[in-house]
Amino acid sequence: MINHKITAAKAIRSSFNRTQRELLDQSYLEDGALIEKIREAQEQYAVFKQIVAEIKDEDESLYASEILGVQS
Repeated sequence: MINHKITAAKAIRSSFNRTQRELLDQSYLEDGALIEKIREAQEQYAVFKQIVAEIKDEDESLYASEILGVQS
């Protein structure tokens, strides 16, 4: 179960980073489109934070290595 959460967290982080880059690259968009992208990024980040908190609660060493990239 925790491995699924780690995979989901990494996928969401990747998606969030892509959305963030798109926002920076597409700043010429109309206000409505920018607001929609910002809301999408906020939703992704909220889900990411929730999953990461669950991973940390379940296995802090796995959280450190898989999410933070800290090698022991």
